Amino acid sequence: MSFAFGNAQSHASINEIHQDYQKCLDNADFMLGCSYEYFNKADSLLNIVYNKISIRLNKQDREKFRKEQLKWIKQRDVYFKKVRKKELNADEGFLGDDQKMVIADKQAEFIFERVEELLKRL
Repeated sequence: MSFAFGNAQSHASINEIHQDYQKCLDNADFMLGCSYEYFNKADSLLNIVYNKISIRLNKQDREKFRKEQLKWIKQRDVYFKKVRKKELNADEGFLGDDQKMVIADKQAEFIFERVEELLKRL
């Protein structure tokens, strides 16, 4: 999958990623792999959008934007730990494929929220 760079195209990319994920799940073949791919695509799109914004900024604004992103990354890490802990507690410390899928899905959705937030700046 290639990601387009314009705001409207990026929204289309998000929709395409969601549709591809659902198709993969519908096939019911290694669904955990579908979840991991979904997460990886979300993360890749975030990097693309971040870099697209960053490249347009002057040096001072780029540094401010970088610090903002680092703050978001810390929030992301806290959220990811919380999600993992919740799933571990829900199944008495065992993470089966279903729990791993839930974790990857929630993490991807958290990343997509950031992508949507950043797309407003394009």
